[in-house]
Formats: sequence, C-alpha cells, structure tokens
Amino acid sequence: SPQAAMSLLDEQVAPGALVLVVGGEGIVTELEKRGYRVTRSADDAPDAVVQGFAPEVGWRELAEAAFALNAHGGPHSEATGIPWIATNMDWTIPVARGIAPGNGTLVSAVHTAVGRFPLVAGKPETPIFEEARRRFGAERPLVVGDRLDTDILGANRAGMSSAMVLTGIDRAKQLLAADATSRPDF
Repeated sequence: SPQAAMSLLDEQVAPGALVLVVGGEGIVTELEKRGYRVTRSADDAPDAVVQGFAPEVGWRELAEAAFALNAHGGPHSEATGIPWIATNMDWTIPVARGIAPGNGTLVSAVHTAVGRFPLVAGKPETPIFEEARRRFGAERPLVVGDRLDTDILGANRAGMSSAMVLTGIDRAKQLLAADATSRPDF
C-alpha cells in the first residue's frame, strides 16, 4: 500500500513536494525514492500528509497530521486543505496476542479532528490492485485474501477474480453471510 499511495500522491502534488509522514520507515523510503521531501512536523508547512500504520504511532503523530490538515481550513471551514492519503483503512490487525487496532482506527482519529476523509490507496480501494496489476504485468490476476471487507471487496471493485482463505479475520460464517460485493469467486 505505500507504493500505491505514491501513485495517488503523484496525482495530487508537484515533484519534490514536502510530505508529512504519519507511520513507519516504509513510507519514508517510498517518498524519498520518488524525490519527495519528508517531515514529521506540521510547522514545516507540508504540501500533503501520507498516513500509514506503524505500531509506534501515537497521539503526537496523529496531532501533527491534524495540525497540517487543518492549517488551511478546519472541520468547520469551506477550505479543503492539503491532500491527505492513507495507505489503508484496515480497522483491525491480527497480532500474536489477538486482534489490535489497525490503520483505519488511527485514520479515524485524524478524521474526527479534521472533518474529512483521506484518499485511500490500500484495500478495498482500487489503487493498490491497479499498482499490483501494473507491476507484475498481470493480464488475469487472482487476488487471494483472508478478509472480505478489504481483499475480496477490493478485488471485486477492481474487476479481478478472487479466492478466499480462512486464515485471517473472516471465517466460514462471515463468508456464507457475505453480500454480492464481498463474495469471492473461489
């Protein structure tokens, strides 16, 4: 999803733009590879915000994103502010100790502070699927996923075949109850 976020960012800001990062070093690496400048402070007047998951993200990083996004118009303003791109909106992630909050939960905190939603690069939105198809030159890709609301829904939105495995969040009960938009081919 960081690579797909870069494709979205390319459409939103000029080359070499200053980008506030919320998240881990993977995003920083992708930004630097494409010639963007990186900051972690809203005081630097960034041109965009890219938000991704990292377990160490806390209130300070979320607040910096809100400050940057509200700089040219807050939640009660007509101004839309700078572009905001989220790598993904996974509400939860499975970890060794159980189910934990995912990036979508952290994005939701910023959304509450700024009154708008980000552009989303990751599942279930199509940019990540289009990036994978392009990168691998796939003519008839098969998306294999373990989550209906991200993997399978996204594959369906992108017009790709999908196969569900029962190793993640969703189990047979959720699969049987899935509506047509989240039903896999296999």
